[in-house]
Amino acid sequence: VVGNHVGNPSSSNDYSIFTPFNRSQYYHDCKVANCPSSCNIEDWSNQNQVELCRLEGLPDLNQSVSFVGNTLNSWVKNYVVTKWKADGIRIDTVPEVNKAFWASFQSAADVYAVG
Repeated sequence: VVGNHVGNPSSSNDYSIFTPFNRSQYYHDCKVANCPSSCNIEDWSNQNQVELCRLEGLPDLNQSVSFVGNTLNSWVKNYVVTKWKADGIRIDTVPEVNKAFWASFQSAADVYAVG
């Protein structure tokens, strides 16, 4: 599973195509985060940049926004585990998300997790 980013909205940054994360405030703001001009992660030794900037242009979800964090936690619990019967999950892009979020995500999933 990926709890960090979504598909590319094109050069116009039209987030309305991403349900339920269809508003710009659900993503890290490249300017506020002091990302490089490309908005992409360029220095993998800079944890702030790794957590707040984009991976190859993919919009970076801001899990500290309660709607985003709660929605991701609900998704993993209600869909991945309950509906789809996963008894374990592999979490991708772990270094690119604030560590505190992963604790709540794994708690919500309540199954074996590796990542």
